[in-house]
Amino acid sequence: MTTILLFSNRWLLDHDPTQRPTSLELLQSDYLPPPHIEEAELRDIFTRTLNNSQSKAYKYLVAACMEQKISPVEDITYDMETGKPCTVNTCLRTLSLIQRVKCVIRSTFEKHGAVEVSTPLLIPKSKFYQKNETCVNMMCHSGNVVSIPHDLRIPFARFVGRYGISNMRRYSIDKVYRERKIYGLHPKELVECAFDIIDSAEGMWIS
Repeated sequence: MTTILLFSNRWLLDHDPTQRPTSLELLQSDYLPPPHIEEAELRDIFTRTLNNSQSKAYKYLVAACMEQKISPVEDITYDMETGKPCTVNTCLRTLSLIQRVKCVIRSTFEKHGAVEVSTPLLIPKSKFYQKNETCVNMMCHSGNVVSIPHDLRIPFARFVGRYGISNMRRYSIDKVYRERKIYGLHPKELVECAFDIIDSAEGMWIS
């Protein structure tokens, strides 16, 4: 603390006026404590800012979130729990087994007239997952909140509605994601298999 005070005093008392800080530089420096704002007032500011996506304050807030620095520790620990350590041979055998299983599943579904359909990775934050704490939500640079697949059904339902599909047999073998209880870790990855039949009969959806 003493070192900081000495440095700030020298900064303010520099004989060269051009080297002295401006009022704005002082306010933005670490030498002055941040202004105290009550929690309720802070929440009100954020709420009003987020309600107007066209305002400069909104764009500044989103940009500040996107520009956060990632520490080396966060970088290293982020994907530490995505899988257990294994030898190269073990990993290759596991991948080979998974590939064979997928081939059998694909062959079976295609014999029943199904086609493989992969839907877009991102969808807008869904009302169907509002109370689901394991849904992985993210923010894009515009401030829109999007979700990566929690299951394969909701993205496909959007796909069917968007393109007005009335008859289809589709299958998909793809990754879905679950948020972990511990912050700062890569979401849990699971492989899900879906087989859906869409028919023109009213209310006909078999999954």
